[in-house]
Amino acid sequence: MSPDENRTLWNSSSASMHETLVALEAAGRASSLWSTTKPPFRHDIFLKAANILDRRAGECKGYMVQEIGAHAHFAQFNLATAAEILRDVAGRISSALSGIVPVCQEQGTHALVVKGPYGVVLGIAPCVIYHRPEDAAGITTLLIEHPAVKQINFTGSTVVGSTIAETAGRNLKPVLMELGGGGKNNAIVCEDADLEKAAQQCALGAFLPSAGVNKVSNLISDALAKGATVVHGGIRGSGRSASRIPPTVIGGVTEQMIYHTESFGPSVSLISVSNDGEAIAAANDSEYGLSGAVFTRDLDKGLSIAARIETGAVRINGMSIHDEAELPHGGAKKSGWGWFNAQAGLDEFLRTKTITFQTEW
Repeated sequence: MSPDENRTLWNSSSASMHETLVALEAAGRASSLWSTTKPPFRHDIFLKAANILDRRAGECKGYMVQEIGAHAHFAQFNLATAAEILRDVAGRISSALSGIVPVCQEQGTHALVVKGPYGVVLGIAPCVIYHRPEDAAGITTLLIEHPAVKQINFTGSTVVGSTIAETAGRNLKPVLMELGGGGKNNAIVCEDADLEKAAQQCALGAFLPSAGVNKVSNLISDALAKGATVVHGGIRGSGRSASRIPPTVIGGVTEQMIYHTESFGPSVSLISVSNDGEAIAAANDSEYGLSGAVFTRDLDKGLSIAARIETGAVRINGMSIHDEAELPHGGAKKSGWGWFNAQAGLDEFLRTKTITFQTEW
């Protein structure tokens, strides 16, 4: 469905249980073959993928704008970051499977500690696909429980992530999760902050993502009914379709309003505090912990506050959205666990094995 045009763009049949089994068996065979390839071969594949993405950037950006209503700048940011990550991984492949040779206590006993890939990883990415709810549960359970799948990687809501983690737990399979919280990232603006820069960065970070208009509108309406005020924007604008909502700033927000709920839409709530301690307490008063920001002219203060914020990342004097291939990305609390990107991200997909052997020396 196009959120801009409110019409169906593509139609596709859901996979049957049989088709899912065929795909899983094919993945298992491919994993065995892939495990025999050498780092230079894999390196070249990742670089080729990055080059293809660059070459078809205009086409891919068009899909993002049309299919999920992404702003052109946000689509370009995602494409550039994706290509950067592919190239970064390509550069790390040769050393990713390295190990160590520890010294054993017993004479003549030696050991190797090596790393190897888990194997087939079930990746469940966020998307906008309409399907019959009754189709999803059986297929997803089959994918998670099949012996060929060794690990699950999920990006999406905390509610769905909890269900996936429960199924994976029953099958004793590791899970890597990036969950909710992007719509509840906090930003602490200290008294000594550059207010113009803070306002600009907070607006960018808050208004880049988007979600269902009805959910955001209901949250804003509820806050207004309980005494909050609209500082900027409003519930509905004269956008290209009914699926658009203008950037909205709400003042006078209390704990009984939108305070705890992730809107994941173009809305931001203003909460007044008396000191840095209250600001930190307010920032941590959430079940989510994906990312946060601190605005201050005092770097020491910024670092001190950042250390006390319960999130996977904190940006000092910058918006909370900041992705780079060289920086690990992950959340705390109900925003998930595990890491993407950089060496920490690669390590999530590797298992450690200890091998011992005896010699006469």
